[in-house]
Amino acid sequence: MNAYERDEAEYLTTIEKWDLMELIVRSGGGPSVLVAIEVQPRHDRTGLLEERGRWIHTVWDAALCRVPEVAGHRLSWSQLLFICKGADIQAAENQFAEMLRSCKAEGLKSLCVLSTVSGGADVKLAVADRMFEGLGKERNFGDRARFERWLLDGERYIAAPPPRNS
Repeated sequence: MNAYERDEAEYLTTIEKWDLMELIVRSGGGPSVLVAIEVQPRHDRTGLLEERGRWIHTVWDAALCRVPEVAGHRLSWSQLLFICKGADIQAAENQFAEMLRSCKAEGLKSLCVLSTVSGGADVKLAVADRMFEGLGKERNFGDRARFERWLLDGERYIAAPPPRNS
């Protein structure tokens, strides 16, 4: 593999060009389940870039094999967005939870948020942006109320209720 082919392999997408908006437009205006996934080192905020890259490829390959008609796009070194047609968030959660559990890697943890979205490309892009903002900014699921489902290493994440003011 030459350097160009190696670079092209890093730009993962299910369409012929690396263009997130085009991918979202092609998903149509009907209901979809958006799946935002991020992988990060379990104990530090930085590092393990090669390991994260391998993990991203493993999850990418698994999603394309296991989830029918999924559309996907790699947003960064450690982030993937998938779009599942229809509003069956439970089916999407089950598929991605099983996949994320099977793709665990030592030293890494996966964060995943799923949300059902209806509307055009602008709506879907805005929701996806908020999903990744929540994953990237909080890293502790602090924005959980905004989205329907959260997974940590493929397991349903249910947060403790906020403390009461006394």
